[in-house]
Amino acid sequence: MKSLVQLYLFEIRYSLLDIRYSLFLFSFFVSHSSFAQEDTAIVRTYGGPYYEEGRQIIECAAGGYAIIGTTGSDQQNNTNIYLLRLDEELNCTWSKSLGGPEVEWGYSLLEDADGNFLLCGYTNSYGAGAYDVLVYKVDAEGEVIWQQTFGGTDWDFAYKIIAHPEEGYLICGKTYSMGNGGSDGYLLHLDDEGELISEWTYGGEGDDEFVDVEVEQNQFVIAGNKEIEGNSKMTLFSVSLTGMLVNENICLTYSNSYGNGVEVNESLILFFGYYLNDDGLEQFLIRKINTETNTISDIQEAVTGNFATNDLVLTNHIITVGDGDGSGFGGTEMMLQERDLNGFWIVGPTFGDINDDHGYDILLTIASDILMVGSSEMANLTSQLYLVKWPGNELFQEYSIAYEAMDCQPITSLEPNLAESVVIARTSEATTVYFGDFNSHGVALFDMRGSLIQKSQVTSSLQIQHGLLSSGIYILVIDNKTATSKKLIIAE
Repeated sequence: MKSLVQLYLFEIRYSLLDIRYSLFLFSFFVSHSSFAQEDTAIVRTYGGPYYEEGRQIIECAAGGYAIIGTTGSDQQNNTNIYLLRLDEELNCTWSKSLGGPEVEWGYSLLEDADGNFLLCGYTNSYGAGAYDVLVYKVDAEGEVIWQQTFGGTDWDFAYKIIAHPEEGYLICGKTYSMGNGGSDGYLLHLDDEGELISEWTYGGEGDDEFVDVEVEQNQFVIAGNKEIEGNSKMTLFSVSLTGMLVNENICLTYSNSYGNGVEVNESLILFFGYYLNDDGLEQFLIRKINTETNTISDIQEAVTGNFATNDLVLTNHIITVGDGDGSGFGGTEMMLQERDLNGFWIVGPTFGDINDDHGYDILLTIASDILMVGSSEMANLTSQLYLVKWPGNELFQEYSIAYEAMDCQPITSLEPNLAESVVIARTSEATTVYFGDFNSHGVALFDMRGSLIQKSQVTSSLQIQHGLLSSGIYILVIDNKTATSKKLIIAE
């Protein structure tokens, strides 16, 4: 059998220290005949002296981007909705703080055909009492056109606004003021002037909520959570355009699971979030639903502390942003994960510093770049809105070009490459790679994005037992004093 592992000498232009510890310019340079490229993440922070976070980013028709989030840096108020307008170079051209003297939180926005922005979140400065759904319409410069609140005397929240396919806008969230008990999923249909056309609640006696909504084949598909016998179950709801509940797809596999969002792409619906394992730790989870075959499959992460908050579904890829724990510099990190449609891991860089960093939304731009928005905790425990731009033309590089001529039969037993002292074993569950006999002072393995997979600083061998080591290209750094490096190609 021909070996499926190949090693190439190549040049590392940055030291190992730079690769592992560059905080705000995440760079990795590789020189090779088929893969001369530069992967550089551009990182920006925005905000004042106290607290900011970003929840959603959109690309604007006139160019540049708009971000909605929350700010706590306005000393005259508690927290306000935070709206920023960025140019193509990610420079902030203007920002607005919207709200009253108490608490406002911003979650979602969209741009209408006239270049105005619709914003939604919640408030306890205005409305009928406690917290209420808060909706703004502002012009292209952020000036308020109208403002509306919705809800009852208890708590009411809004998490997502989209264009209604027939008229106006649809908002999803949850309400404690109406429904059957606890919290209930909440839908509001508004006209172009912000007047209420219809509202509906969904749920039982426990706590239920809607967190994200998309349109799919003349109905709404809604990511939410449903309480069943005291446990949270991530549930995908199907609702007609007139508000009738059509179906509930309840995830019963795990004791507690939590839905964060939904993405629709042709015949696929991806419902993503996380579940709690037996130790109570959060683990990444996507439910993939094929509407043509009516089949459901789960994509889950074996590593704890990783979960998705938003994603993109492309032709052959699933791109998610969320939180990672323990795979970066400390605390939680904003984590980008790329997988194929079967869930096999491709890349997973993390961004942030030693404190907690979070990823809440991801955008694929017209130029095929990836923008991720969230929050980053500073050393003084304040927080700033955090934005990362990743070059999409590099992210979607097809790895198969480098090994398309290879005999790509699956490996089912140990296959030594004696010349390079590399042994690989692959089963359907995991891949194990052994590096040894290099007479070096250390070995480290990076993926092509520069993310460290595993390292050994004191021995000359490295054993990696990693179920996520799928087909692709990896960088093997031998002897971290001289940074002699090789390229490892694994094909299925």
